[in-house]
Amino acid sequence: MLPEQPYFIFYIESITLSDKNIDPSTLSFLNKLSLNNCYFFTHNCDISRNTFYNKLASRNIPCTYSNVMTPSYLITNYYKDIYRDFSVYPISNSDDFQDLDTLGINIDYINPTLIFIKTKKIKESSLKSISKTHCPIVLSSNLCINRSLNCEKCSTVCIIKQIKSKFKERIIIPDMPYTYNSHNLFKQLNIQPKSTVVVTNLLRDDYIQYQRMGCRLILTLNNGTTFDHYLNSAYDADLVVDNFKNLATFLNK
Repeated sequence: MLPEQPYFIFYIESITLSDKNIDPSTLSFLNKLSLNNCYFFTHNCDISRNTFYNKLASRNIPCTYSNVMTPSYLITNYYKDIYRDFSVYPISNSDDFQDLDTLGINIDYINPTLIFIKTKKIKESSLKSISKTHCPIVLSSNLCINRSLNCEKCSTVCIIKQIKSKFKERIIIPDMPYTYNSHNLFKQLNIQPKSTVVVTNLLRDDYIQYQRMGCRLILTLNNGTTFDHYLNSAYDADLVVDNFKNLATFLNK
């Protein structure tokens, strides 16, 4: 049973987007929800909160800036609470450093406090720069395809696996799913997990962690996942629907 007047968390990767538009049935559903009760997140580590908000707004997705969150902003704000004053060597493909600017964090390529890896597409020159420093290396578990960063059991060719192996004594991953109880989205957004519904089209361990905290989990089968795939998975959603149109019908929206 879903909570009354719930907060909805949507991962943008679970919403059917084209280059410029959003699926009409999805947009219709979102417009029927309370604007202040809808939150939008992304697994993209190389995009700032401001850029992500503008991307949503350009597709007419109803949202407010305060209800939009990215891994980059969460991690940067987390370290600001710890260090107060620090500098970052960001490794990025987008060069989208607005989160650093917003939070007043200096960029320092010579003597940084932290190296912040925001992408898996890392140039050889950046790897050499990492080798020349001794400061901690920060990365988000969102860079991992399955979020677990269990490289020993993973056969995927991935630069993160190489970095974890070569610099294992310096790696810090502050947003692994098991740490959500102490450092999480809900604390940042001041909402209670038991009043929250996470809507996704792909079940992952981090979503199950939300569920363990009291969230309800809705799975939409709009990315090629079949109901048989779901039945054979290790996860259990609170509700499974084919698409956002059927979800709207279920919720009487």
